[in-house]
Amino acid sequence: MSIAAVSPKSSLSAGGLDLSTDFTCGAGCGIEALGEGHFSLVIPPDPPSLSHAAGYDYYFNVSVENKTAEKALVTLDALRPGASGGEIDWHPSAVPVYASGDLSRWYVLDDVRSCLDHHNYRIKISLSPGEEVFIANSFPYPPERMVKWLSRTEETHNPLAKLHPLGRSAEGREILLLSIAEGDSPGKDRVLITSGFHPAEPDWLAATAIADFLLSEDPLAKRMRDAFVFDIVPQVNPDGFDLGTNGCNAHGVNMYWEYLAGDADSSPEAAHLWDWIRAHPPAVYMDFHAYVFQMQKDFRPYIRPLSDYPSSVWPLVREADRRLISLCDGRAVRGAITNDPSTLAAQITKAFGSITYTKFHLHMKYGPAECQKLGREVFLSVIEPALGYLPLGPRVRREKGITFAERWRFRLEQSRPAIRLRALGRRALAILGLWDAGVGRASGTKELLRREDHLWSRRESQEPVIVIGEDSISF
Repeated sequence: MSIAAVSPKSSLSAGGLDLSTDFTCGAGCGIEALGEGHFSLVIPPDPPSLSHAAGYDYYFNVSVENKTAEKALVTLDALRPGASGGEIDWHPSAVPVYASGDLSRWYVLDDVRSCLDHHNYRIKISLSPGEEVFIANSFPYPPERMVKWLSRTEETHNPLAKLHPLGRSAEGREILLLSIAEGDSPGKDRVLITSGFHPAEPDWLAATAIADFLLSEDPLAKRMRDAFVFDIVPQVNPDGFDLGTNGCNAHGVNMYWEYLAGDADSSPEAAHLWDWIRAHPPAVYMDFHAYVFQMQKDFRPYIRPLSDYPSSVWPLVREADRRLISLCDGRAVRGAITNDPSTLAAQITKAFGSITYTKFHLHMKYGPAECQKLGREVFLSVIEPALGYLPLGPRVRREKGITFAERWRFRLEQSRPAIRLRALGRRALAILGLWDAGVGRASGTKELLRREDHLWSRRESQEPVIVIGEDSISF
């Protein structure tokens, strides 16, 4: 499959304005002029693959440059395939869209409208003479900047942090893994943390926040470094970031849903990471994602059946499950989708018995700083209780040996009446003020959109929502 088929790009010059998606992290095709200063682009879908991978068609990132000597007012419709901006009932958008002059400092655009399901957007922006602005509905992270961030982290925190090149992607980019541990690592349990399967989702906010915590002087961080080796891969899919795909690599493979560990031609990224996993089996595997426009959803964990694991780790899994569900105000995803056999999580557990918490979605409606905070809280919810069950290796690698009584206890706990009863109990405790709602969060996207200090139209004296620098991430 050609790269053009995976991530179609587009450019247009009209009326002294240049629009393009043909740059690193650019996303969008079919740019058209609809009238004076009015343009549209199509949000490109990823190639079809597995049924679970449908719907990856929401990311756009376009540059708009004013080549004239006059101020320009630009209207841009970012539309999903088949949509027509003239037929849409536009409403003030509850989903932030961002603007940047350098793909580094990102502000919230103040004039954005959308359809009710936030699949399509109408954006209005004013450009000064000669000004170029990037407009995106996510926070694109160029792979070369991630390499510099990882290199700076290793250099600053040597010998606690060490970079390992896993191999090269389909287009030849390095896939880097950062190991963090205190002292010698032989015999320690390992924890694998991944993000960046789906480039349209700024889930790397969690992976980088966890690395920063582990390398801090916090006593709990040191205790964890003493107990574990942490292997962190913030961008599993660097080609996707560069090409501007929603979720697939350069060959059109959505690696989360279709993890082809043995197919180095279609998915070299998956094959290289699997080689590392086989040589360094994790006792625990954690993976992050992020909601961008899905306002009907909120952050929540995937909770796999206890029967997936050896019964010797059931007490730890129960405690971690409880903490995560509490953190997420009682929300969780259960069922077959949580251990689909084509995913990396299912393959790791099958091969090594590893405990896995994958596809945990942050939510951009809370802003990037709160997403980093949530990523740390999710990590602590699983790893802090694991300190009380060391060593994990012999537990996760032993034969399951589930007894008849244990199997029936599990079935009872996972039955629909039992799940509903627990949900009713949590609701009652919340009404009484006794339910631990977990991490403290900002009030969400409405507060983010109201904050004048983050608005692009007042950028001369205001602060960006996020700065993705050459070797740092700041808010």
